[in-house]
Amino acid sequence: MDLNPSTFVLEVVNFLILVWLLKRFLYQPVSAAIDERRRQIARTVDEAHDTQAAAEALRMQYESRLADWETEKRQARETFKRELEAERQRALGELEKALDAEREKAQVLIERQRRDMESDLEREALRLSRQFAARFLERLAGPEMEAALLRMFGEDLAAMDPEHWLALTRALEEPERAEAEIASAFPLKPESCAGLTRMIENRTGRTIAWRFREDPALICGIRLRAGHLVLAANVGEELKFFADGAENSLGGG
Repeated sequence: MDLNPSTFVLEVVNFLILVWLLKRFLYQPVSAAIDERRRQIARTVDEAHDTQAAAEALRMQYESRLADWETEKRQARETFKRELEAERQRALGELEKALDAEREKAQVLIERQRRDMESDLEREALRLSRQFAARFLERLAGPEMEAALLRMFGEDLAAMDPEHWLALTRALEEPERAEAEIASAFPLKPESCAGLTRMIENRTGRTIAWRFREDPALICGIRLRAGHLVLAANVGEELKFFADGAENSLGGG
């Protein structure tokens, strides 16, 4: 085949024109599009890196906050346990104080009940003793014993100090009290009454209107009443005086 130089030149020119056209209208736009795409991919990658870094920062922040929260939770739990223990100790202390107070009250109540019971038993013992003594003395009581008590009463009057005689005299000097009463459990012998009244009138210097009567409550013995003044030597009132004294002693204890 023969090569025509002019044809060859034209083919070369056509090729160069085609290359220029391809470069001008195809290669450059495609290259620009590829470059733009690369830049977009690079920005996307950068944004992804930034997002990943932000996510990592958030993760680290979350883990740090979670660790802080766990620490705070542990501290709060320990604080709560300490406060709960302190409150428990305080409640136990108050409960112990309340129990001590209740025990003390119960002990005081038991002690009071014990004393009351002892007092009741002592009163009952005194009552039985008084009944026993009264029954025993009632069996022994009689004119002979009463005569002995009358002699003892006369001896006590004779030995009475001036202050008591003055009190008896003043009791008899009261206008409405210008009389005296002698009570006895058994009838008195006239001579015994005469001796007793004579001694009193001599010592007081008064003539007294005497009244005599019998009082079985005396059991045995006599009782002289002049105005507000009472002198006695009888079993009944001695037993009552003993019982009242014992009752007062128990009540004061």
